[in-house]
Amino acid sequence: MISRNALSLFTCLFLGCATAGSGWRVTETHEYGRDNLYLYLNGGAEYFLENGVQALTVLEHVYGGLDVTATVEVYDMAAAEQARELHNESVSAAARSLDVGTAGAIYPGYAEFWQGTRYVRIIAYDLASSAAKRSDGMQALVKLARLVVSKL
Repeated sequence: MISRNALSLFTCLFLGCATAGSGWRVTETHEYGRDNLYLYLNGGAEYFLENGVQALTVLEHVYGGLDVTATVEVYDMAAAEQARELHNESVSAAARSLDVGTAGAIYPGYAEFWQGTRYVRIIAYDLASSAAKRSDGMQALVKLARLVVSKL
């Protein structure tokens, strides 16, 4: 079952309220609960279920000016401590700090943060295809992270 907050986030992003004027556009959405999380995280669902994931909302985005795509994964956790732990376990020494949410990290083509009971990953691997795209794309990635956190 999807929580009311996750459903509100999904509805808001799907309807475009979080992306208006940002250059980002939602192209696909998917929702997963504890019973079908394995459909998205084949081989990794057990880890997330053991760590308190209640629901997952996945939103595929495209950034018009750069032809960059990004997958936003919003994990709805049972408790804020679980969201913090997922964040802490995922941050590596290669990360730069991202001033989004309670705590965040950014890498080329990847950002993640947590706030409240939400752990969020934003994956945009095609940013690494050229230096110019990577620079502009990283700015677009930060913009998307800020838009997402403003709706949590």
